[in-house]
Amino acid sequence: MGRNKSFLLYASSSEQFDRLMDKNIWPIQICSVDYSIDFPSKVPSSYSILALDVPAQWNLLEFELDTKKQYPTIIKVERLYIKGGIPISKVGIDFSSNQELNKIIKNKKLLVDDNNTSFMIQPYSPPLLILRCFNCQQYNDHIVANCPHKDNSTCFRCGQNHPYNPDCTNKICCANCHQDHMAGNPNYPIKIEERRRYQSSISTTTNNKSKQENLSSSVWTTNQPKCNTPIYPSSTINNVQKITDASAILDLSKKIDLLTIKIEHFSTEQVKINSSLNNMYQHINSCQKEIYSMKEFIMNKFYPFVCELSNVFLGKSKQAEKDRLRPLFIQFKQDFKEVTKSIAFVTRSNAISPNSSSNESISNDF
Repeated sequence: MGRNKSFLLYASSSEQFDRLMDKNIWPIQICSVDYSIDFPSKVPSSYSILALDVPAQWNLLEFELDTKKQYPTIIKVERLYIKGGIPISKVGIDFSSNQELNKIIKNKKLLVDDNNTSFMIQPYSPPLLILRCFNCQQYNDHIVANCPHKDNSTCFRCGQNHPYNPDCTNKICCANCHQDHMAGNPNYPIKIEERRRYQSSISTTTNNKSKQENLSSSVWTTNQPKCNTPIYPSSTINNVQKITDASAILDLSKKIDLLTIKIEHFSTEQVKINSSLNNMYQHINSCQKEIYSMKEFIMNKFYPFVCELSNVFLGKSKQAEKDRLRPLFIQFKQDFKEVTKSIAFVTRSNAISPNSSSNESISNDF
Protein backbone atom coordinates (compact mmCIF):
# COMPACT_ATOMS: atom_id res chain seq x y z
CA MET A 1 0.00 0.00 0.00
CA GLY A 2 1.06 3.58 -0.54
CA ARG A 3 2.47 5.64 2.25
CA ASN A 4 -0.62 7.86 2.23
CA LYS A 5 -2.86 4.87 2.94
CA SER A 6 -1.02 3.29 5.87
CA PHE A 7 -0.32 4.69 9.32
CA LEU A 8 2.01 3.34 12.00
CA LEU A 9 0.79 4.24 15.48
CA TYR A 10 3.11 4.54 18.48
CA ALA A 11 1.87 4.51 22.07
CA SER A 12 3.47 6.88 24.55
CA SER A 13 2.31 4.91 27.60
CA SER A 14 1.27 1.41 28.55
CA GLU A 15 -2.31 2.60 29.17
CA GLN A 16 -2.49 4.04 25.68
CA PHE A 17 -1.04 0.83 24.23
CA ASP A 18 -3.68 -1.26 26.05
CA ARG A 19 -6.45 0.95 24.70
CA LEU A 20 -5.19 0.79 21.12
CA MET A 21 -4.98 -3.00 21.40
CA ASP A 22 -8.68 -3.19 22.35
CA LYS A 23 -10.50 -4.21 19.15
CA ASN A 24 -13.87 -3.10 20.54
CA ILE A 25 -13.03 0.62 20.51
CA TRP A 26 -12.29 0.76 16.78
CA PRO A 27 -15.24 1.83 14.57
CA ILE A 28 -16.47 -0.03 11.52
CA GLN A 29 -15.39 2.80 9.22
CA ILE A 30 -13.21 5.91 9.46
CA CYS A 31 -14.40 8.88 7.39
CA SER A 32 -16.84 6.53 5.59
CA VAL A 33 -13.92 4.40 4.40
CA ASP A 34 -13.31 0.74 5.21
CA TYR A 35 -9.98 -0.08 6.80
CA SER A 36 -8.05 -2.91 8.40
CA ILE A 37 -5.78 -3.06 11.43
CA ASP A 38 -2.68 -5.20 11.81
CA PHE A 39 -2.08 -5.70 15.52
CA PRO A 40 1.45 -6.59 16.68
CA SER A 41 2.00 -10.32 17.06
CA LYS A 42 4.46 -9.88 19.94
CA VAL A 43 3.99 -8.05 23.21
CA PRO A 44 6.58 -5.45 24.28
CA SER A 45 9.39 -6.70 26.48
CA SER A 46 8.06 -4.43 29.24
CA TYR A 47 4.99 -6.71 29.40
CA SER A 48 7.14 -9.68 30.46
CA ILE A 49 8.66 -10.80 33.75
CA LEU A 50 10.80 -13.66 35.02
CA ALA A 51 9.60 -15.85 37.87
CA LEU A 52 12.59 -16.95 39.95
CA ASP A 53 13.30 -20.17 41.84
CA VAL A 54 10.60 -22.19 40.08
CA PRO A 55 11.73 -25.84 40.51
CA ALA A 56 12.96 -27.24 37.22
CA GLN A 57 11.17 -30.54 37.82
CA TRP A 58 7.74 -28.91 38.07
CA ASN A 59 5.16 -29.52 35.35
CA LEU A 60 5.09 -26.25 33.43
CA LEU A 61 1.53 -26.79 32.16
CA GLU A 62 0.15 -27.09 35.70
CA PHE A 63 2.17 -24.06 36.75
CA GLU A 64 0.70 -22.11 33.83
CA LEU A 65 -2.89 -23.10 34.71
CA ASP A 66 -2.40 -22.11 38.35
CA THR A 67 -0.96 -18.71 37.48
CA LYS A 68 -3.67 -17.97 34.90
CA LYS A 69 -6.31 -18.51 37.59
CA GLN A 70 -4.74 -15.66 39.53
CA TYR A 71 -3.83 -13.50 36.52
CA PRO A 72 -6.19 -13.98 33.52
CA THR A 73 -4.16 -11.63 31.29
CA ILE A 74 -1.24 -14.08 31.07
CA ILE A 75 -0.82 -15.17 27.45
CA LYS A 76 2.39 -17.18 27.56
CA VAL A 77 4.46 -19.11 30.12
CA GLU A 78 7.81 -20.49 29.01
CA ARG A 79 10.62 -22.28 30.82
CA LEU A 80 14.16 -20.97 30.30
CA TYR A 81 16.98 -23.32 29.31
CA ILE A 82 20.76 -23.20 29.21
CA LYS A 83 23.20 -24.80 26.82
CA GLY A 84 22.38 -28.44 26.18
CA GLY A 85 18.64 -28.00 26.72
CA ILE A 86 18.93 -28.12 30.51
CA PRO A 87 15.97 -26.39 32.23
CA ILE A 88 16.70 -23.80 34.88
CA SER A 89 14.63 -22.35 37.71
CA LYS A 90 13.51 -19.30 35.73
CA VAL A 91 10.19 -19.02 33.89
CA GLY A 92 9.31 -16.24 31.47
CA ILE A 93 5.73 -14.93 31.63
CA ASP A 94 4.10 -12.63 29.06
CA PHE A 95 1.03 -10.49 29.80
CA SER A 96 -1.49 -8.93 27.43
CA SER A 97 -2.20 -6.02 29.78
CA ASN A 98 -0.01 -3.83 31.92
CA GLN A 99 -2.44 -3.47 34.84
CA GLU A 100 -1.85 -6.84 36.49
CA LEU A 101 1.83 -6.67 35.63
CA ASN A 102 2.26 -3.39 37.50
CA LYS A 103 0.70 -4.91 40.62
CA ILE A 104 3.06 -7.89 40.44
CA ILE A 105 6.12 -5.68 39.99
CA LYS A 106 4.98 -3.47 42.85
CA ASN A 107 4.57 -6.47 45.17
CA LYS A 108 7.79 -8.04 43.82
CA LYS A 109 6.23 -11.49 43.85
CA LEU A 110 3.98 -13.74 41.77
CA LEU A 111 1.07 -15.43 43.54
CA VAL A 112 0.43 -18.95 42.24
CA ASP A 113 -2.57 -20.19 44.23
CA ASP A 114 -4.85 -19.31 47.10
CA ASN A 115 -2.49 -21.00 49.57
CA ASN A 116 -0.14 -18.02 49.28
CA THR A 117 2.44 -19.91 47.24
CA SER A 118 4.47 -17.19 45.59
CA PHE A 119 7.73 -16.65 43.74
CA MET A 120 10.03 -13.68 43.53
CA ILE A 121 10.09 -11.94 40.16
CA GLN A 122 12.26 -9.59 38.18
CA PRO A 123 11.51 -7.54 35.06
CA TYR A 124 12.49 -9.19 31.81
CA SER A 125 15.44 -7.65 30.01
CA PRO A 126 15.88 -8.82 26.42
CA PRO A 127 19.40 -9.88 25.44
CA LEU A 128 21.56 -7.22 23.88
CA LEU A 129 21.73 -7.43 20.11
CA ILE A 130 25.25 -7.72 18.75
CA LEU A 131 25.91 -6.33 15.29
CA ARG A 132 26.98 -8.91 12.69
CA CYS A 133 27.62 -8.41 8.99
CA PHE A 134 25.66 -11.05 7.07
CA ASN A 135 28.08 -10.80 4.16
CA CYS A 136 31.49 -11.39 5.79
CA GLN A 137 30.15 -12.61 9.21
CA GLN A 138 32.29 -10.12 11.15
CA TYR A 139 30.95 -9.04 14.55
CA ASN A 140 30.36 -5.56 15.94
CA ASP A 141 32.04 -3.62 13.14
CA HIS A 142 29.72 -2.86 10.21
CA ILE A 143 26.57 -3.92 8.37
CA VAL A 144 26.10 -5.42 4.92
CA ALA A 145 25.58 -2.04 3.26
CA ASN A 146 29.03 -0.91 4.45
CA CYS A 147 30.83 -4.24 4.08
CA PRO A 148 34.29 -3.85 2.47
CA HIS A 149 34.06 -7.42 1.12
CA LYS A 150 30.87 -7.16 -0.90
CA ASP A 151 32.37 -9.06 -3.84
CA ASN A 152 33.72 -11.86 -1.65
CA SER A 153 30.89 -13.01 0.63
CA THR A 154 31.42 -15.61 3.35
CA CYS A 155 28.90 -18.37 4.01
CA PHE A 156 27.24 -18.27 7.42
CA ARG A 157 27.17 -22.09 7.53
CA CYS A 158 30.44 -23.43 6.15
CA GLY A 159 32.61 -20.31 6.44
CA GLN A 160 33.81 -20.61 2.85
CA ASN A 161 33.80 -17.82 0.28
CA HIS A 162 30.91 -18.40 -2.09
CA PRO A 163 27.66 -16.60 -2.97
CA TYR A 164 24.83 -16.71 -0.45
CA ASN A 165 23.05 -20.06 -0.47
CA PRO A 166 20.44 -20.75 2.24
CA ASP A 167 20.53 -24.45 1.31
CA CYS A 168 24.28 -24.86 1.66
CA THR A 169 25.16 -28.51 2.40
CA ASN A 170 28.85 -28.06 3.20
CA LYS A 171 30.22 -29.05 6.57
CA ILE A 172 29.35 -26.60 9.33
CA CYS A 173 32.30 -24.40 10.20
CA CYS A 174 32.47 -20.96 11.83
CA ALA A 175 33.87 -18.24 9.57
CA ASN A 176 35.66 -16.59 12.52
CA CYS A 177 37.01 -19.30 14.83
CA HIS A 178 36.73 -22.27 12.41
CA GLN A 179 34.97 -24.44 15.00
CA ASP A 180 32.05 -26.79 14.30
CA HIS A 181 29.24 -24.26 14.69
CA MET A 182 27.67 -21.59 12.51
CA ALA A 183 28.68 -17.95 12.70
CA GLY A 184 25.40 -16.85 14.29
CA ASN A 185 25.40 -19.45 17.07
CA PRO A 186 24.21 -17.79 20.33
CA ASN A 187 26.87 -19.75 22.27
CA TYR A 188 29.68 -18.52 20.05
CA PRO A 189 32.44 -17.36 22.48
CA ILE A 190 33.28 -14.24 20.48
CA LYS A 191 29.62 -13.26 20.40
CA ILE A 192 29.31 -13.80 24.15
CA GLU A 193 32.44 -11.75 24.75
CA GLU A 194 31.18 -8.92 22.54
CA ARG A 195 27.87 -8.91 24.39
CA ARG A 196 29.67 -8.85 27.76
CA ARG A 197 31.90 -6.00 26.60
CA TYR A 198 28.90 -4.09 25.27
CA GLN A 199 27.03 -4.58 28.54
CA SER A 200 30.07 -3.43 30.48
CA SER A 201 30.37 -0.28 28.38
CA ILE A 202 26.70 0.52 28.93
CA SER A 203 27.07 0.04 32.68
CA THR A 204 30.18 2.24 32.73
CA THR A 205 28.41 4.98 30.79
CA THR A 206 25.43 4.83 33.14
CA ASN A 207 27.65 5.01 36.22
CA ASN A 208 29.59 7.96 34.80
CA LYS A 209 26.38 9.84 34.11
CA SER A 210 25.19 9.18 37.66
CA LYS A 211 28.48 10.43 39.09
CA GLN A 212 28.34 13.58 36.97
CA GLU A 213 24.78 14.27 38.05
CA ASN A 214 25.67 13.77 41.71
CA LEU A 215 28.74 15.97 41.33
CA SER A 216 26.83 18.75 39.60
CA SER A 217 24.10 18.65 42.23
CA SER A 218 26.62 18.97 45.09
CA VAL A 219 28.82 21.70 43.59
CA TRP A 220 26.94 24.52 45.27
CA THR A 221 26.56 22.78 48.64
CA THR A 222 30.10 23.65 49.74
CA ASN A 223 31.37 27.00 50.94
CA GLN A 224 33.76 27.32 48.03
CA PRO A 225 33.28 30.33 45.79
CA LYS A 226 31.12 29.79 42.77
CA CYS A 227 32.88 29.39 39.48
CA ASN A 228 31.72 29.10 35.93
CA THR A 229 31.65 25.53 34.71
CA PRO A 230 33.05 24.88 31.26
CA ILE A 231 30.57 24.37 28.44
CA TYR A 232 31.05 21.25 26.39
CA PRO A 233 29.57 21.37 22.90
CA SER A 234 28.83 17.63 22.88
CA SER A 235 26.79 17.77 26.08
CA THR A 236 24.92 20.81 24.80
CA ILE A 237 24.05 18.97 21.62
CA ASN A 238 22.87 15.97 23.63
CA ASN A 239 20.67 18.17 25.82
CA VAL A 240 19.16 19.86 22.78
CA GLN A 241 18.57 16.46 21.22
CA LYS A 242 16.83 15.23 24.38
CA ILE A 243 14.59 18.30 24.46
CA THR A 244 13.77 17.85 20.78
CA ASP A 245 12.96 14.17 21.27
CA ALA A 246 10.76 14.94 24.28
CA SER A 247 8.92 17.61 22.29
CA ALA A 248 8.40 15.22 19.38
CA ILE A 249 7.09 12.49 21.70
CA LEU A 250 4.71 14.94 23.37
CA ASP A 251 3.44 16.14 20.00
CA LEU A 252 2.92 12.56 18.82
CA SER A 253 1.08 11.72 22.03
CA LYS A 254 -1.29 14.64 21.50
CA LYS A 255 -1.97 13.53 17.94
CA ILE A 256 -2.72 9.97 19.06
CA ASP A 257 -5.09 11.27 21.76
CA LEU A 258 -6.84 13.40 19.13
CA LEU A 259 -7.11 10.39 16.84
CA THR A 260 -8.60 8.34 19.69
CA ILE A 261 -11.24 11.03 20.31
CA LYS A 262 -12.12 11.11 16.61
CA ILE A 263 -12.41 7.33 16.53
CA GLU A 264 -14.86 7.43 19.45
CA HIS A 265 -16.84 10.16 17.64
CA PHE A 266 -16.96 8.05 14.50
CA SER A 267 -18.19 5.10 16.55
CA THR A 268 -21.07 7.18 17.93
CA GLU A 269 -21.99 8.46 14.47
CA GLN A 270 -21.88 4.93 13.10
CA VAL A 271 -24.38 3.80 15.74
CA LYS A 272 -26.73 6.65 14.80
CA ILE A 273 -26.47 5.82 11.10
CA ASN A 274 -27.20 2.16 11.78
CA SER A 275 -30.29 3.14 13.78
CA SER A 276 -31.54 5.37 10.93
CA LEU A 277 -31.00 2.57 8.43
CA ASN A 278 -32.98 0.16 10.59
CA ASN A 279 -35.88 2.62 10.78
CA MET A 280 -35.79 3.08 7.02
CA TYR A 281 -35.84 -0.68 6.44
CA GLN A 282 -38.83 -1.03 8.76
CA HIS A 283 -40.67 1.71 6.87
CA ILE A 284 -39.93 0.03 3.54
CA ASN A 285 -41.22 -3.28 4.87
CA SER A 286 -44.39 -1.56 6.06
CA CYS A 287 -44.93 -0.02 2.61
CA GLN A 288 -44.40 -3.39 1.00
CA LYS A 289 -47.11 -4.88 3.20
CA GLU A 290 -49.55 -2.13 2.17
CA ILE A 291 -48.72 -2.64 -1.49
CA TYR A 292 -49.30 -6.34 -1.09
CA SER A 293 -52.68 -5.65 0.54
CA MET A 294 -53.69 -3.43 -2.38
CA LYS A 295 -52.58 -6.10 -4.83
CA GLU A 296 -54.68 -8.70 -3.04
CA PHE A 297 -57.70 -6.37 -3.09
CA ILE A 298 -57.42 -5.66 -6.79
CA MET A 299 -56.85 -9.26 -7.80
CA ASN A 300 -59.32 -10.99 -5.48
CA LYS A 301 -62.15 -8.44 -5.23
CA PHE A 302 -61.95 -5.67 -7.78
CA TYR A 303 -61.21 -7.88 -10.76
CA PRO A 304 -64.07 -10.37 -10.07
CA PHE A 305 -66.46 -7.47 -9.61
CA VAL A 306 -65.53 -5.97 -12.97
CA CYS A 307 -66.04 -9.35 -14.58
CA GLU A 308 -69.47 -9.70 -13.04
CA LEU A 309 -70.34 -6.14 -14.06
CA SER A 310 -69.42 -6.91 -17.64
CA ASN A 311 -71.57 -10.00 -17.64
CA VAL A 312 -74.55 -7.98 -16.41
CA PHE A 313 -74.41 -5.43 -19.19
CA LEU A 314 -73.75 -8.07 -21.82
CA GLY A 315 -76.32 -10.58 -20.59
CA LYS A 316 -79.86 -10.94 -21.82
CA SER A 317 -81.75 -10.97 -18.51
CA LYS A 318 -80.49 -7.63 -17.18
CA GLN A 319 -82.94 -7.10 -14.31
CA ALA A 320 -82.22 -10.45 -12.70
CA GLU A 321 -78.48 -9.92 -13.01
CA LYS A 322 -78.75 -6.45 -11.47
CA ASP A 323 -80.51 -7.90 -8.46
CA ARG A 324 -77.71 -10.44 -8.08
CA LEU A 325 -74.97 -7.82 -8.52
CA ARG A 326 -76.31 -5.27 -6.00
CA PRO A 327 -74.85 -7.00 -2.82
CA LEU A 328 -71.50 -7.50 -4.54
CA PHE A 329 -71.28 -3.83 -5.45
CA ILE A 330 -72.15 -2.70 -1.91
CA GLN A 331 -69.53 -5.03 -0.44
CA PHE A 332 -66.99 -3.78 -2.99
CA LYS A 333 -67.53 -0.16 -1.93
CA GLN A 334 -67.07 -1.04 1.75
CA ASP A 335 -63.87 -3.01 1.14
CA PHE A 336 -62.46 -0.31 -1.05
CA LYS A 337 -63.05 2.37 1.62
CA GLU A 338 -61.28 0.27 4.26
CA VAL A 339 -58.24 -0.17 2.05
CA THR A 340 -58.04 3.52 1.12
CA LYS A 341 -57.89 4.52 4.80
CA SER A 342 -54.19 3.45 5.03
CA ILE A 343 -53.09 4.02 1.43
CA ALA A 344 -53.05 7.35 -0.39
CA PHE A 345 -54.04 7.19 -4.02
CA VAL A 346 -53.27 9.63 -6.77
CA THR A 347 -56.15 9.11 -9.18
CA ARG A 348 -56.09 10.13 -12.76
CA SER A 349 -58.51 12.79 -13.97
CA ASN A 350 -60.26 10.40 -16.30
CA ALA A 351 -60.44 7.48 -13.86
CA ILE A 352 -63.81 6.42 -12.46
CA SER A 353 -63.80 6.02 -8.67
CA PRO A 354 -66.45 4.24 -6.59
CA ASN A 355 -67.71 7.64 -5.37
CA SER A 356 -67.98 9.19 -8.86
CA SER A 357 -71.22 10.28 -10.49
CA SER A 358 -71.16 7.36 -12.93
CA ASN A 359 -71.13 4.87 -10.09
CA GLU A 360 -73.87 6.78 -8.34
CA SER A 361 -76.03 6.53 -11.46
CA ILE A 362 -75.37 2.82 -11.63
CA SER A 363 -76.31 2.37 -7.99
CA ASN A 364 -79.47 4.37 -8.56
CA ASP A 365 -80.39 2.07 -11.41
CA PHE A 366 -80.15 -0.81 -8.98
